[in-house]
Amino acid sequence: MLRSFVGLRPPPQLVSLLRSLPEQKIQNQVDHTMYGEAALMEREALREMPSITNLLEKWWQAIKIYDDKDNSNTLDKEEYYEFYKRVIKVLEDNDDPDDDMTEAEVQAAMEEDFIVDSGGDGHVSEPEFKQAIFNLADVWTEECSEGEYVEFLTTAYRTVFDPVQEDDPVVWPLMWRNFTKKTKSVKKMSRTNALELISEFYVAKIAWVSDTTE
Repeated sequence: MLRSFVGLRPPPQLVSLLRSLPEQKIQNQVDHTMYGEAALMEREALREMPSITNLLEKWWQAIKIYDDKDNSNTLDKEEYYEFYKRVIKVLEDNDDPDDDMTEAEVQAAMEEDFIVDSGGDGHVSEPEFKQAIFNLADVWTEECSEGEYVEFLTTAYRTVFDPVQEDDPVVWPLMWRNFTKKTKSVKKMSRTNALELISEFYVAKIAWVSDTTE
């Protein structure tokens, strides 16, 4: 998918959002020197760095908790759209309301990006999602450096997921979904399974508190 940089243009995933934003923004000014063969190889190396892959995994785990409503391990169009509306807040992070996209513009951009990000099969898989987020970071960083990518992915994560975490700070761990069916109670299980689930719950809560207090 990184081969889409050939031809001196940014990747298609999610970047149609940029078309409605002011051209004078530094993120919208494409530096052609950043899309040569050497730069592409550098990006491929960045994509495999543990600091980057760990953050992309963090994004995906949050997607499974907050956006994958049917527990399918993919995003369908409706789930993608809910996530997409929060991503826009990253791109519109300024105080000028004139920069904000209209609902019609958001819908049009989402339709186009969903086709690309899903590969045309109607669902965005884990690898497709992670690549799309990596490409988003690539477009919105000025330098091809690990530090900038990490900073963008960390800051954007908070913008995208903090609102849903604050609205619902107690979230069932993923493993609990096999025992809960549209209820706030947990079906009867063995003592061992119960202890494992409680342990996972506390690990998830500690991670959430750590993220919100950094």
